[in-house]
Amino acid sequence: MMTSTAKSVFYYSFYMMGMGLVLLFIPNLILGMFGFAPTNDIWIRILGLFAFCAGMLYFYCGRTNQMGFFRISVSERIVFFLGMVGIVLFLPANPMLILIGSVDLFGALWTALTLRNSS
Repeated sequence: MMTSTAKSVFYYSFYMMGMGLVLLFIPNLILGMFGFAPTNDIWIRILGLFAFCAGMLYFYCGRTNQMGFFRISVSERIVFFLGMVGIVLFLPANPMLILIGSVDLFGALWTALTLRNSS
């Protein structure tokens, strides 16, 4: 049976893999939803592949209750959110990036709360 912390990471993995697949195969769908211009640039697809592969790690670690991974994932997702905020503040970037990063922040907070409650 998965712990509540494992579930938070396991469920987050579906977001990562789903976002990854969309960016890999139909990137302009998600780009348009967030107000970005359509693109044929290969880098968005590479990002999608990376996100999908990272999602596979979250899936596996959630299923196998990898506590060390759960702990580092909290910091990693908060850093990702802060990076998105920094990009928007200091570079000419669409503020919708903060919304994308917010999913990571909320996932990190959920995992952090479950970690705190389990100790």
